[in-house]
This record gives sequence, C-alpha cells and structure tokens, in this order.
Amino acid sequence: MQYQHSDAQVITLYRLFTRCQLSITSNNHLLANLPDRCRPEGLAGLCEEATIHHYRYPIDKLSRWLGFTQGVLAAAGVAGVSEDQELNPCADLQFEHTAAQVTALQTLFSRYHVRIVDNTHLLANLSEACCPENLMALCVQAIEHHYRYPFDKLNRWLGFVQGVLAAVRIIDVDEERKFSRPLLHAFHNQVPPTFAS
Repeated sequence: MQYQHSDAQVITLYRLFTRCQLSITSNNHLLANLPDRCRPEGLAGLCEEATIHHYRYPIDKLSRWLGFTQGVLAAAGVAGVSEDQELNPCADLQFEHTAAQVTALQTLFSRYHVRIVDNTHLLANLSEACCPENLMALCVQAIEHHYRYPFDKLNRWLGFVQGVLAAVRIIDVDEERKFSRPLLHAFHNQVPPTFAS
C-alpha cells in the first residue's frame, strides 16, 4: 500500500528529518550511551526510511517518528533541535478526530503523564523542552484539548514525549510499541507497515 501525502507534507518532513540526520551525525558522542533504540544508527535509519520511503507510511506514523527523533536529540542535549511545542491552539479552529484517534491519544498521553509525574527527578536537569513541566503541559493539552490541534501535530508531540522518556530510560521502546500498536493501528483501514531498526 502507498500513502498519499501532500507536497507540503513531503517537503516539510524531508527538511525536518534531514535536519535531524545532520544533528545525529554531528552529535554521535552525545547519543552513544543511550538505550539501543535511541542510538545514532537506529535514529539515522529511521530518518532515512522516512525520507526515502515516506509513501509507505501514514502521516501520523511519520509524525511520531519525527517527534521521537527530536525528543531523543533534545533529551541528549543536542542544541537547536526541538519539536514545535507551541501550546497556542489554532485560532478558532476545531479539528475533527475519530473516536479511535482520540482514544489512542488520550490513553497514551495519560500513560506518559503518569510516567513523567513518577520520574520528575530523572527529567529535572534536561533542557527546557524536556523538563517535566513542559512534558506534562503537552500531555494535558493533548488529553483535554485535542480538538484544538491537527492530528499530525498531536502525533509529533506524542513522539517527542516518547523520545524523551526513552532516552532517559523511563520507558522501553519495544514495550511501548507492543502496548501502543493496537491503539495506533485502530484508526487505519489497513495495518501500516513497521520499520525494524
């Protein structure tokens, strides 16, 4: 199956993933001691897959991958890389999300909110983008005000939170994939392919 993305989406994703790839390459030393799924080779493979084969994946998955990569980089202390975390809702717009999308996002953001609250000490010395207060604010916005944000932005936030939590070993990527996959696949007619890093 091939997914159709707008030219603007493809260009934006390509630009952002390429920027992440450059950050990974020039900051190997900061990423070398992270958990397996957060190490340079895994992140670089994810970025390469997203830029070369974007048509194989739905936009929500690509957005989570981008957010995850940005979250890992930010948690590792790579300067200049962060997710667009503006909490300003889109002016007077309301976005329609399916019940499956809302359930998945609320379930996952609630799960991570608890993990953040329980592990603030592990996040306390990270950059402002990764601090507990910011991560909790992202979770709360997504849980309570999801209708104010486009679906791809919510997925980037989700990926960013996952990336930060994985980088500091609060969550395990493989365990989270097992937990989240049924929720995230529920809003697709066909199960999207996975990428084995």
